[in-house]
Amino acid sequence: MRKTDNLWMPEAIFWALAGGAYLTYLSYTWPIYGQAPMTDPVAYPELARAMRYFYDSGGREPRYIFFIKLLTRTVKPNDFALRLGSVLSTAAAAALLTAWARWQHGFLVAALAALALALNGTLAYYAPQGYNMPAYGAMLTLFAALWLGCRDSRYDAIAWGISGAACALTRLEGALVVAVILTYTAINAKLRKKALTALAVVATLTLPYLIAQKATSGEFFASHRGHANFWATRADEAAIGSGPTAQSDKSWSDAFFGHNPIAFAGRWLKGYALAILWYAPRLWQACSPLLIFALIALQASWRKHDYDLTVFLAAITLPVAFILPQDQVGPGSGVELRFVLPLSYPLALLCGLGLSQTLRSLRTQSTRLIVK
Repeated sequence: MRKTDNLWMPEAIFWALAGGAYLTYLSYTWPIYGQAPMTDPVAYPELARAMRYFYDSGGREPRYIFFIKLLTRTVKPNDFALRLGSVLSTAAAAALLTAWARWQHGFLVAALAALALALNGTLAYYAPQGYNMPAYGAMLTLFAALWLGCRDSRYDAIAWGISGAACALTRLEGALVVAVILTYTAINAKLRKKALTALAVVATLTLPYLIAQKATSGEFFASHRGHANFWATRADEAAIGSGPTAQSDKSWSDAFFGHNPIAFAGRWLKGYALAILWYAPRLWQACSPLLIFALIALQASWRKHDYDLTVFLAAITLPVAFILPQDQVGPGSGVELRFVLPLSYPLALLCGLGLSQTLRSLRTQSTRLIVK
């Protein structure tokens, strides 16, 4: 049996302990947060029942609705099935993160990344509430692991494309995230063909959903037009200083970008600053000092001229950056943390990398002192 890196622990025992610990953690959060009222996910079972084929998912992306359709056939009642689906997605994301870290960076980084993720209280809060964000985080983690770890096989482009399409079909903004990452990858001449092939695979698997949206509602981005108008209404309320107003009914582009591109760009850049300085620390709450180690890992990668994880973080933030400066509920509230929840997984990996580098540096220094 293969041993873990530098530790006398069988690999199977490590995975059993890690999986058992995380499932115990999730089971602990269920009684605390499992009674919180659900909002958007309440509609998922009805959409799942009406689903005639994979892309026929109503106003929501099909991959998670299809998952709920399978789950509600075997798990009752629907409320429990929704919460279980969200918890299973959170557990899957954690397993994928740990496997990714173990595969590419070794046992120590995997263990420390898993610890950093377990200390993320926001994941514990949202896990039993039925949202599709944990599933989206799992698909992004799978895509990142394949994108960073599979670059020497002729099947890499297919793996990138299928996992990228899974991101887009879980939350449509994932298509933008994947497109940015693969476009960045195409800058590398050695990977250009693979990146472009992967983009073609993503488009081939995602376009049928947009066509289905057009056929049923008359618009390719019908669901996101509603989301865009929600945030446009919140922005209008903030601008005039009023309370709740009737939701606007703007076109998709007007609702997203408005008539002032400079103002939109400013709000977008402010959103990036808030993601780093305000939202990311709130994900970890009292344990937010851990993020110092993520910064250490990023700086180490920059010194090596390796910008892959930086681009991944920036791409994940891109679709939500423009809403982050807004106040969803009241002055100073910001938006719900579920919109930045996918940042938890790459940040946890970076925390593991930074902690590992710090521990190795301390061990090297102590060895030198002993030698002297």
